[in-house]
Amino acid sequence: MPSNHTTNYQLSQWVRSDQVKMEDFNADNAKIDAALGALTETAAAHAAALALRGNCRIGVLTYTGTGTDGEGAYVTITFPSRPVIFFFFGPSFLLVAPGEGEGKDNLVIGRYRSGYGTTFSGTGVAITWTENTAQIPVPDGMPDMNAKDHVHKVVALYAADN
Repeated sequence: MPSNHTTNYQLSQWVRSDQVKMEDFNADNAKIDAALGALTETAAAHAAALALRGNCRIGVLTYTGTGTDGEGAYVTITFPSRPVIFFFFGPSFLLVAPGEGEGKDNLVIGRYRSGYGTTFSGTGVAITWTENTAQIPVPDGMPDMNAKDHVHKVVALYAADN
């Protein structure tokens, strides 16, 4: 039987006069195995949590315009999963919208013009979500947003855990 034990795990510490027994070694090995198992589980849990911090997936989609705008005209985009935010590009506009929530405050359409300088002006419209599908009204005066036969680009950022 050991005369002393370690501070953290109470492992056996013998002096010359102690009788050494196999049971003491087996008990120490069981304590070491349990401690290493717990560390492995903790390390795996921390690695999984860390992998989701600040990471995102980026997806690129396209939408071909139908040429309608004004009352009752919509652009409908279906994403593989609900994005955190997405950007919708046309010939002379940029739409930026979060993937959460609905309403006018959650969507901004900007119109830009190039030339000697670039100008940008924005307006808000209401977006409606049905699962992973966004329905975006095309306001009067923004035909670029749904330009007929134009292939619009959509860049979406998704949470890494989706």
